Amino acid sequence: MRYQKPTNPSGIQIIIKPLLAAVICLAINLAATASSLTSVPLNNPAISFKGAHYTQYGETFSPESGRTGPQFVQPLRFSEAVLQMPVQLLRFSPTIARWAAGIEMHLATTSQNIVITMDTLPTKRGRERFGIGQVYKDGNLLKDYRLKSAKKTVATQIHIQSLDGKKHHYRIMLPATMAVRITRLEIDKGAKLSKVQLPSKPVYIAMGDSITHGSAGLDGISTYSYPYLLASNLGYDLYNLGIAAGRVSPRLGTMLKDWEEIGFITLLIGYNDLSWAGIPKVNYLNFYSELLQNIRRSHPDTPLFCITLTFTTLKKSPKTGITPEEYREIVRALVKKFQDQGDKNTHLIEGETLNDITGLLYSVHLNIKGNQEVAQKLGEIIKAQLNQ
Repeated sequence: MRYQKPTNPSGIQIIIKPLLAAVICLAINLAATASSLTSVPLNNPAISFKGAHYTQYGETFSPESGRTGPQFVQPLRFSEAVLQMPVQLLRFSPTIARWAAGIEMHLATTSQNIVITMDTLPTKRGRERFGIGQVYKDGNLLKDYRLKSAKKTVATQIHIQSLDGKKHHYRIMLPATMAVRITRLEIDKGAKLSKVQLPSKPVYIAMGDSITHGSAGLDGISTYSYPYLLASNLGYDLYNLGIAAGRVSPRLGTMLKDWEEIGFITLLIGYNDLSWAGIPKVNYLNFYSELLQNIRRSHPDTPLFCITLTFTTLKKSPKTGITPEEYREIVRALVKKFQDQGDKNTHLIEGETLNDITGLLYSVHLNIKGNQEVAQKLGEIIKAQLNQ
């Protein structure tokens, strides 16, 4: 067959040329944007955090280069003094306690471009983890972003754009399932940050394990957790002191002295003591009692809501044979003891009435529906009690 010359020999170029031009334009725009940005000191008073009672500033050191790297800021839920204690004394993992559950970063600016560089710190045993954070603009969800943590520190850039030139308030929710350091904040040259005037709210402290932490089944999205929903519904500022895999920790009660005033506290803890730790009932009673006493030393009149174990499909501890109901009885007895001694601000909430099997993920963790139900029911109980 005789070769026929194509009637449109440049047909492929018709497709390729516009694509190539678009790629070139995008590269030029990105380069122009990068060159027009300026770095903001991370200790700028216009940058604020909520949900973190402690803030750590410093510089990172790179063993590979032998040089000191950029300044960082890491908002923390727990004091460094507590995080340096032995695990045996704490009864929870300091590594997990550095995860950023419920922590949000606030800033306001007219800048059309914002670039935030975050480092996720190495995970325990180098396992890969992923978590989703959120960016809110003037109170509305603008975008989600995804962070990864692994064996080594992972750096990720979060790009935010607003081309109208107006001042906007940005709230950046950090993922609940990893430790995050902010290492760089860049805005347009000539633009400035403005201090966000956040409303003054009473403080709500949520104490507990992974159920409270919101570390399972929520992809790291803090706004899905029952403490965040409860705080939002009641108009409180949340400090989420839940720790995945945590057990009853009397030391955390002592740390609450760092808060001058607390509106109310919830305490939902014991599942890990029952299940994989398998501690005897007398130990659970003693740890729980000591925790309550430590809380009361610095906050004797703060409303404290002790929640018995929520609904679970676990029938008994695989190690001891102790049932969830036996642990619930211990909490009931302790609350009654404190009340009989004159503590009228310690209250009992029956956790098993807050959720059912439709709100469960696995045997005990709450799914999105479960978190919503628990937040709603807790809100009704706590609001009624606070209004008395």
